[in-house]
This record gives sequence, C-alpha cells and structure tokens, in this order.
Amino acid sequence: MAKSANFLFRSHLIVFASLLNLCISLASLDVNAQGFATINPLAPIASTGSGPTGEKPQSKVWFYNNTWWTVIPTSTSSNLWRLDGTIWTNILQLSTSGSTKADCKVVNNVVHIFLWRNSGSTSKLVSVEHVPATNTYKLWTVRTAATGVTLESGTETGTIDIDGNGRMWLASDGYKDVRVRWSDYPYSSWSSPIVLATNITTDDICVVRAMPIQGQIGVFWSDQNSERFGFKTHNNGDDPATWSGDEVPASQSAVNIGHGMGDDHMSLKIASDGTLYCAVKTSYDKPGYPKLSLLIRRPNGVWDNLYEVTQDATRPCLLLNESTGKLKVVYVAVEGGADIIYKESSMSSISFGPVQTLISGVYTNPTTSKDNYTTDIVILASSSSGTVVGVMASDALPTTAPNPPTLVSPTNSSTQIATNPMLSWAASATASTYRVQISTTSNFSSTVLDQSNIGAISYQASGLLANTQYYWRALATNVIGSSAWSTAWSFTTVTPPSVPVLISPADLATNVATSPTLSWNASATATS
Repeated sequence: MAKSANFLFRSHLIVFASLLNLCISLASLDVNAQGFATINPLAPIASTGSGPTGEKPQSKVWFYNNTWWTVIPTSTSSNLWRLDGTIWTNILQLSTSGSTKADCKVVNNVVHIFLWRNSGSTSKLVSVEHVPATNTYKLWTVRTAATGVTLESGTETGTIDIDGNGRMWLASDGYKDVRVRWSDYPYSSWSSPIVLATNITTDDICVVRAMPIQGQIGVFWSDQNSERFGFKTHNNGDDPATWSGDEVPASQSAVNIGHGMGDDHMSLKIASDGTLYCAVKTSYDKPGYPKLSLLIRRPNGVWDNLYEVTQDATRPCLLLNESTGKLKVVYVAVEGGADIIYKESSMSSISFGPVQTLISGVYTNPTTSKDNYTTDIVILASSSSGTVVGVMASDALPTTAPNPPTLVSPTNSSTQIATNPMLSWAASATASTYRVQISTTSNFSSTVLDQSNIGAISYQASGLLANTQYYWRALATNVIGSSAWSTAWSFTTVTPPSVPVLISPADLATNVATSPTLSWNASATATS
C-alpha cells in the first residue's frame, strides 16, 4: 500500500513538474516582445498591373462575420473576395473595369466601396450588404445602382468616411488643390466639390477620416510646395463649406533640409479616445533625417513633435492595436519594390523597435483595414506584374505548437519534376516559420536539403539530380515549439533527353551553303 501511495505521489509530482515547466516556458515569452506573434502567408490573387493594392492611403480589407474580405481588380473586372482559410474566393463582381482602386468603409453589415479611377474615367460608389445564410455579399437593397462621380484631372486617389450624422465624405486631390464632396444617405448623388487647400503640387494627395469623439470629420493632406502637411476639421452638422483653419501638423518639427517635411505618402488611424495617428513620408532625403515618421494629434487638437520611424523606405501603412497598446508601421524597404517590413512601438511612449520582415520579395503598396484590430490583421501588397500577396498576422501568443503542414506540390509519386522544384504546402495555424527537408531515402537518414526559418509556404529547391527519386517533408514552428513532420511525399525528377541524331548536313559533307539548315531527329522528352 505504501509503495502504491509513493508511486502515485511521484506520478503527481512529475505531472506538476511538467506543468510548472510549461508555465515557466510561457512566462519566458516576453509579453512586451516586439513584433507579431505569428505570421501566416496567404495564397496570392492573380490581379492586374499598376499596383492593385494602391493607391495610398486607401483601405481595401475588412473583417465581418468572423471572415476577412477584400476588393481587388482582375484584368477584366473589380471583385469582392472572401478569405477561406488561406485562399481568397471571388464572390461578387463590383465593376466591369479592372483598373479601379478601392477604399472600403464598413457600417455594420453594409460595406461602402469607393472604386477610384484615374483622370477622365468615372469613379463609382458601390454598396453591398452581407448575406448571413451564405456568408457572401450582394448589392445593397437600399441602393443597388452605383453612384458615379468624375473627379478632376490629375487626381491620384480618393478616400471615403462617414461622420456622426451619417453623411459620407469623399476626399480627393484636384489639380493642385484639396477637395471634398459629401453625400447624404443613401448616397445616390454627390455634392459639388469644396476646396480646402490650394497651391499644392500635382503630386500631393489627401485622406479623409471621421473623428467620432470630437464630433468631426478631418482631412489630412501633403503640401510639397510649402514643404509641410495640412489638416482641417469640420464639425458634424455645420454647413458643409465650413471648415477650420489649417493646423499645419507638427510644423514645429519641420527643418529646412532637402525638399522639406511634406511628401505624398500617408496612412491614418484614430484611437477610441480621439487621438489621431498619421504615418507619413518626408522629403528630407538626407542621411541623419527621418524618411518615415509618425505624427500624432491629441484629442485636444495639439500635435506632438514628429517621431522618427526610419531614415529610409517608403509607402507607410499604419496598424493600431489598442488592446495591446501597440502600433506598427508597415512599409516597403526600398523605392520601387522590396520586402514588406515593419517596426513596432508602444502607444503610450513612442519609440520604434527593430526592423522585422512581414513579406519577403519584391512588392509595394501595402494595404490593410480602415479599422483598428485586436488580435489578427490581414495585410496585402502587390508586385509590379499585379500579383497580390498577403499575410494573416496575429498579436496573440499561441499556447501550443502548430499542427504539421499539409504538403501541396510536388504531389506524391509525381514524375518528370524539374531539378529545381518549387516546394509548397498549406499554412499551419499559429505557425511563424517552416522547415523542409529533401532526401533520397524515405527515412531521411541523410538529406540533400534541410532548410529552416522559412517565412513563406513555399521554397525553391535547386541542385537536384535528374532521373532520381526524392522524398520531401515539412514541419511548422512557433514560439512554443515545432510540429511533428508532415507525411513524407516522393517525386522523381525529369529524365534527361537522349542524344539527338544529326541528319543534315551529313558528316564530312562538302560544298555546304554558307547559311545551311541544320536538322536532327527528335529526342524523346526534349522540350527545346
């Protein structure tokens, strides 16, 4: 009896020790650590050229009914997409034009989508409502027709928001000026433009933002002529033409360097207490001076001094998570396209941490939701050819290791695979990185490839031998640990073609023309 009791005690002690180790392990994860806890790549969308995730500072992503949605054009139409796992599903055509750039405003189960088109084309407001039974969207029953508006020549972008009285505002850059239009429910027509600022450059842009705590709507713009930024507010219910004076945000921080403080890159978020956060690009263009910066307007209307984000990079996209008290500035590492990277800061004491990679590759125009987030957030970007890539990033620390990933390609037992195959697998929830192995043996006693810390769901192998059977597998990793290995799949690389037999000119032929036609017998499996 004593032995049994002693064994039971030791068993309980072992369990307690295991739980204690787990708690210590979790406690060792710094809750103040910089960066997302997990980043899961999403399947790409085949779109069209000219930056389908532009134009700055539009928002193309939203979250409703536990689902992420976006509006992205293809070559022939503009469409609403639903995220199913890691794959985007095209569920509704919004326009027959494939050259629109969307800005999306969510109001409960309705989404108002402003489809901006460049000069000479009609931009449109399309409104849709959620269909719970199928978790899709349909045209808004209150107004099924699109509301068109032709913006001024030279307009680079357009954004919308709705004030506390339900009035929708549209901000756009005219030819060297800042303009707003308004529309009342159900937004069937637009007012004439109201000019808020003049004598800006043709390269300047603006953005509109509702400010519920203040009972106002605000418009922020760049002014590269004055080398500053501008900001005006309008009180809900006032005459539409009545606006405040220009606050000239953070002008106390401006210095006479390069082309000055103002530039046409901006991204805005507003906190629940009415604090306005503006990620901007400057035109200082000189080492030692900020390239990307954060401007903050406090609820009383006072602007902080400028906060430096980085002295290089471009196209900032701001994320705000009030539940963790942190903000992130996502941006493009290099002008023209590069890795999508980011920095993070506490909201209570602005100080940006180290650079971290979000999406590897040559991409630009990061975009996300107009709203703030609490746990997960989708960020999209696009390549010069129009391919839209993205990630689902989370601030929530996982409590368990991820499940093994599911292999996708090359499929099991496939043949005639290139010697530099692209290996791909499905994303594993809560995974942050992946590891892949290739071996000539099914037990992986030795490997020809063992690559870890892969931040994507694909990897380009190289250097494999022709006409050889290989086995491959993958595992997923997060801050808790690694999954088991996936089920191993096999593939056989391509068989080299046989040596072709020459036909003409014959061996040792004479009197051959100076521009002879060379011919030979076809070689099996040859592609060129």
